[in-house]
Amino acid sequence: MGDAAYGGFVVILVLSLSIAGASAIIRFSEGRHECSQNKDCASASYCGSDFKCHEFPTRLESVNNWFIPALIVGACVIVGAVIIRNKPVVQN
Repeated sequence: MGDAAYGGFVVILVLSLSIAGASAIIRFSEGRHECSQNKDCASASYCGSDFKCHEFPTRLESVNNWFIPALIVGACVIVGAVIIRNKPVVQN
């Protein structure tokens, strides 16, 4: 009976040390976080997936003017249609 009690004690000891170690690792990793929510950061920042505060990126919107390229393509289509329409038919 002494061996069974000793084995049970060892199992309980190993489990309790494993739980304590896992708890310590979790607490240590949580302590290294700069933020966990967007509220933890400044007003112009957000909390990233790496638990650090990042500034909001600035969006650069470019304005494209497609009028001149569309005009060139349209003129080429019209010129091509005129060339094909006025092509003489060759008969053998």
